[in-house]
Amino acid sequence: MKPYENRLKAFFGEKERLARSLALQEQKATAWAAWPSVVPRSGPPGIKVLSTFKDGLDQALVPGEQSKLRDAVWYFFAAGKEGNWRECRRLYRYLARHSHHFAEADRLFESTVWQPINESFRAYEQLADGEPGFTVPFARDILECIPPGSIYFGDTDSGLFLVEFLNSSSAERKPFFVLTQNQLADWLYDECVEQTYGDAISLPSQVDYVACRNEYEAAANDRLKRGVLKPDENVKMVNGELEISGPVAVMELSGHISKLIFERNPDREFYVQENYAEDWMRSFLTPHGPLLKLYRQPVGEITEEMVRKDSDYWTPRINRLIGDWLKPETPLDEVVDFVERVYLRRDLKGFKGDPNFVRTERIWKSMPDYVSPAHWISGMRMSVARLYAWRIQNVRTPAEQERLLAPADFAFRQAFAVCPHQTDVMIAYGNFLWSQRRLRDAALIARTVARFYPDEKYYRDLVGRLSARTEVEKWIR
Repeated sequence: MKPYENRLKAFFGEKERLARSLALQEQKATAWAAWPSVVPRSGPPGIKVLSTFKDGLDQALVPGEQSKLRDAVWYFFAAGKEGNWRECRRLYRYLARHSHHFAEADRLFESTVWQPINESFRAYEQLADGEPGFTVPFARDILECIPPGSIYFGDTDSGLFLVEFLNSSSAERKPFFVLTQNQLADWLYDECVEQTYGDAISLPSQVDYVACRNEYEAAANDRLKRGVLKPDENVKMVNGELEISGPVAVMELSGHISKLIFERNPDREFYVQENYAEDWMRSFLTPHGPLLKLYRQPVGEITEEMVRKDSDYWTPRINRLIGDWLKPETPLDEVVDFVERVYLRRDLKGFKGDPNFVRTERIWKSMPDYVSPAHWISGMRMSVARLYAWRIQNVRTPAEQERLLAPADFAFRQAFAVCPHQTDVMIAYGNFLWSQRRLRDAALIARTVARFYPDEKYYRDLVGRLSARTEVEKWIR
């Protein structure tokens, strides 16, 4: 945290300027009233507050919370610029309780101003709580592998907020454009992006967003009628009306919008830090260091050279974290033994990786707000594994299928060894093993992951999904 503190204070200042600009825009809407011309000087102790401004917060707020929320926004940014991180954290939690961003919130604070608040705090959180010794090197790798002027879709917290922080504070290179496909269906986020980048890149209009939504709803309705909804895609007819909800539906809609952004910016390169796979992208992607590169035309094949470069990037980095014992020929049983010994029994005897890395995973359950570096690193490795697996299933070239089988399995095993309690690994790797008729191995993965959640029905049900149909059940018992 200390090496980045001054840069982080400046980052809060940048985000404050964006927030004020957004507030001025919202002030023009009918639901917004003029801001007071002077900030109360009775702010939290130790916080310097600017004396004048012309901004505002939603005057439709509940009266008792209206002034408190309004003032808390600017006290928050002032705390960040001062480096008063304790106060900054307290104010963020207060604002988050009222923000539309969280399902359990009371939604009193529904504003584009929330975006720069969230972005600045989450960058701080990554540096303060997210083990920057492990995450920052990967974030720097992302900066190094993206050419200036490109458009980058960041997916996870470290892949978005940490990269955005380092990108915006980089004095030695021209930055690239940072977006997240996760929030493209949120119009408040879209307004913030438009204000941030202006005319530098071509972004969809409100009419375009409506068209994307209509397009997705038509496709979802067709899948509903044919009984082929995607896993966890929550779509149903209620009183003759199509009702769509849940994260899968949101990401599907975001996929339509991200495709439009891709098409509207034909002269820019695109890079993706993928967690949720968007269907339209798959045939256009290749491994690219810690990321995936998005090409303009479908990729004919993943070549041996691409696979070699992918392995050359990932293998030494993973070896530094967990030791160099994991090889392409290492059997899955040995990987499971490592997971049970190191992560479940907490036995580091003979461990040759970085003890601090695996120790961070010991507290993941006891700290609800803990930002796991292993989750991010594993997710990035798994995105390549899933790309290989998709091509094996969908690009019917026998030579390429044969060429990618071993690299896909090895990448999955690396992702699993780095973060064995990540449910996404169980689902993606389990599906891959199932497709290869490796039923015992699929059950072994499911059973191992479920051991991290012995009292939670959700994870027992996930085990059941992989074991319900065939003789795999006998391996679960």
